[in-house]
Amino acid sequence: MEFQKIDKNTGKMIEGARLCLLDENETILESWVSQSNKSHVVKGLKIGASYILREESAPHGYLKADDVLFTIADTGDVQTIIMEDEVPTGTIILNKEGEFLDTADPVIANGNYLSYLFGYVTGSLQGVTFELYADEDIRNVDGTQVFYEKGELVAELVTDETGVASIEGLPLGKYYLTETKTADSYVLDSEPIHFELAYQNQDTEVIYAGIDVENVKEKLKVRIVKSDAETGEHLEGVTFGLYAKDDILNTKNEVILNKDSLIEIAVTDQKGVAEFITELPLGSYYVKEIKTVDGYVLSDERFEFVTEYQGGQGRSCKR
Repeated sequence: MEFQKIDKNTGKMIEGARLCLLDENETILESWVSQSNKSHVVKGLKIGASYILREESAPHGYLKADDVLFTIADTGDVQTIIMEDEVPTGTIILNKEGEFLDTADPVIANGNYLSYLFGYVTGSLQGVTFELYADEDIRNVDGTQVFYEKGELVAELVTDETGVASIEGLPLGKYYLTETKTADSYVLDSEPIHFELAYQNQDTEVIYAGIDVENVKEKLKVRIVKSDAETGEHLEGVTFGLYAKDDILNTKNEVILNKDSLIEIAVTDQKGVAEFITELPLGSYYVKEIKTVDGYVLSDERFEFVTEYQGGQGRSCKR
């Protein structure tokens, strides 16, 4: 009777498995370590008797196989018992969250007369696309077969309504994810996410990589430069107000700030610069002068502008 230890995927004999043969009473009759170039032979087994081939420990990179039960047939030929070892696979579970506009809360900050601060909550983000690449040559256990070359695209993943994207059955190795498309009004995160699906032990069939990623909303900050129309001299001490041109809605379509609400007040410095510190959600706004300095007439001009989504690559401001 001969025994072979086989890689189930390649069909090749593998070395390093610690095996033993037991009788029906589970008494160990013989133990050995498998070799890749020849079968193990056991003589003197009884025709009609039943035996158990058991793997005590699998080679590194493999899963321990189930017992093989067999009965010696009266054939007159050398009989072969094959035990197959499988390899673990990898599963990626990607959880994508994003900021969602929720509130506009009144607040006062030092030195800046901040009327409202926009609040965000975190929730699941649907429709974000990732590409999965091999971060090294992904090979089988003995290195003789290349599943994916380094830098090769393995799969594309898109998050569902729960913000989750997953893929199963991957060969173990090093990978990276790249975000290629995000949801509207969010900033694309182009930084690659590197990770490894690494063998753990002979009893762990699936290696999991859980990845949590968050996208932030595109936001805008506003800066005004005030100067004398004739001399070009920068004017210090001019006060400007930042206003919402339209109603601002949260993700529940609720009005959280009415149109024409004053969002923030800022005063020009020695360089004539007034900088608003509020991070504005995308939308329509205007700035107007609400107090000037001695010797000048208060301007009634409204400087209107619209911030538009640019596909996650940045923002555009139009006025």
